Amino acid sequence: MSNNRLIEQNNQQNILLSLVKHDGKTMLYFLFLFLCQFLLIDCLNTSACSTYLFRMDIDQSTNHEFVRPCPVVEPCQCICEIETKRLWINCFHRQLQTFPQFQIIETNNTILEWNIDLAFNQFDNLIQTKWLPWNMHVHYLIFSGSLAYDLIVHLNLTHRHLIDIWPDDKHLSVIHDELFDDDDDDDQQTRLLTELTDRLNNRSKSIENFALTFNSAHSSISIVYLDHNSLNSIPIDALFNATHLYELYLSYNSIETLPAYAFGFSHRLTRLDLSHNRIYSIDHYTFHRHPKAFAGPFLIDYLDLSHNQLANLTTNLFSYLVNLRLLKLEHNQIRHLSAHIWTGLYRLKYLDLSHNFIENFTQVFYSSYLNELNHLKLTSNNLSQIGSCEFLSLKSLNKLNLSKFSFIKLFFFLRTYICIQFRWKSSVSS
Repeated sequence: MSNNRLIEQNNQQNILLSLVKHDGKTMLYFLFLFLCQFLLIDCLNTSACSTYLFRMDIDQSTNHEFVRPCPVVEPCQCICEIETKRLWINCFHRQLQTFPQFQIIETNNTILEWNIDLAFNQFDNLIQTKWLPWNMHVHYLIFSGSLAYDLIVHLNLTHRHLIDIWPDDKHLSVIHDELFDDDDDDDQQTRLLTELTDRLNNRSKSIENFALTFNSAHSSISIVYLDHNSLNSIPIDALFNATHLYELYLSYNSIETLPAYAFGFSHRLTRLDLSHNRIYSIDHYTFHRHPKAFAGPFLIDYLDLSHNQLANLTTNLFSYLVNLRLLKLEHNQIRHLSAHIWTGLYRLKYLDLSHNFIENFTQVFYSSYLNELNHLKLTSNNLSQIGSCEFLSLKSLNKLNLSKFSFIKLFFFLRTYICIQFRWKSSVSS
């Protein structure tokens, strides 16, 4: 017998023992499986996602494997997406009263990457620490309180079987894999998803307190969806030492302030969505490195602070975010700006300041840090005038949105346009 065969049988025996230890329902299978091992027969098929997992059944509608051993018990299920080789722990809409306990499964010291869907359940307070087994890495951790179309498509959340709980079968006659294929039905599908979201929210609770540890000595979490919940503050305890976090979505909560060093440990963080909250105050050191951290969130390239209540932005607020490329500040209450706000934003390419109360842009963009800015949106502000060459310092600007202003103000925009054209012709001739 080859060494590889012996190693595989060894792994299978360890996994079967793990199945017996953590899942009582597999006890009935154990004797039969042991005999298969003894007779050198493969009675269990190894999962397409990992040699440490076995396929118990296949969901024909989604082409997913149901696999074991599973780190959590029923009603949650462990699933392998055959095509993408992604592992999911599916706890979506399971009416869980408490956060599930995660158990170590035998992987011969190999770390497996999982995705966990815990949206729409009955718990509203999460304070667990050291909840993640040492041999688990989590890529996606989902607590989102909305059935957002983009999220469903982006993460391919077919394991949720949304069609089975669709509000009204008469609306859309489709099967699982046809649910989002027709672009003509986008509006209808969005309306139905909103209706279904309301139904699920009525049966579940929104998360109010969150202190679930994002990082430990061996395991880690990469991307967290906490949007559409009831958080009134940044989950500081969860973010402490969260050095492996890449993306964090906190939109549609009730967050009011951003404290100092809120993201100060997350030196791998690239995308941060804080839109649609009640944020009125941002500490000067919110986006700076924590004094105890190796590095701060200097890799953030996408920051969404739109649809909040911001009135003032302090000098050098974004100075640590030297890799920021997209900054969304639309739909706030901003009245005044200073050129010093843009300190450090060397790579900023997109800036949206539309739908605020800004009255004057005089020398606001006189900053050497905005040399790469190519798209600026200023729609719907309270501008009374704009200097004749106000945007001349924005050397890479090629798209400027200034719609919804009165005819009188157009005179100033034309003067600005002439300045930009003059600058362009000068650069070409030189």
